[in-house]
Amino acid sequence: MKWTESIWESSQPIINKIKDLAFIQGMVDGNLDTSIFEFYIAQDAHYLNYYGDVLACIAAKLPLSEDKITFIDFAKNTIVVERSLHEYYLEIFGNKPLPPISPTCHHYIHYLRSLAFADKMEVALASILPCFWIYKEVGDYILNIAKDNIASNPYGKWIETYSDEAFAQSVTKAINVCDRYFELSKGIYKEEMDGAFVAASYLEYDFWDSAYRKEEWQ
Repeated sequence: MKWTESIWESSQPIINKIKDLAFIQGMVDGNLDTSIFEFYIAQDAHYLNYYGDVLACIAAKLPLSEDKITFIDFAKNTIVVERSLHEYYLEIFGNKPLPPISPTCHHYIHYLRSLAFADKMEVALASILPCFWIYKEVGDYILNIAKDNIASNPYGKWIETYSDEAFAQSVTKAINVCDRYFELSKGIYKEEMDGAFVAASYLEYDFWDSAYRKEEWQ
């Protein structure tokens, strides 16, 4: 069994908890409060401002040129494709200034940055994979339930972005890169890679949950 297959299987409890979140269920039926989604989009915009840097930093550390190119493309798409999605919704919401970054968003992006800049390449790779994989899983999950009403769902554009084939291909590439460097390292960092993947998966849960609560600094 590949490393990604093993960690994905063992992470099913937290992935299922994510699907059960009130935020996700609100997107399924399209009844999620607009102000909650607006808060989420703003925090996701903050997140992606840093996530592109994380991907570029990892690209610089990868020894194989084809993998460098893959991660440079990931960084570019984070800026171009996903930012375009944000701009679509931010325009709907009136192009207001972004609110301050939330505690959970701040913690998540700085966790990823710390691994990308200061930890082992393999561990950094493991930490960024949940953002790819869980978004694809959630996009597919929502689309499978809401596909008959996607045209009238106010969050249809978000659902289509993360359930489409182009994003699926990116997820597959990210999975393959992680498995490749796990094998090249002969699995000696498995415990640390497992920990990074699980921690980032819980932070994905916290990110959506904190958006639903419109989390603020206390």
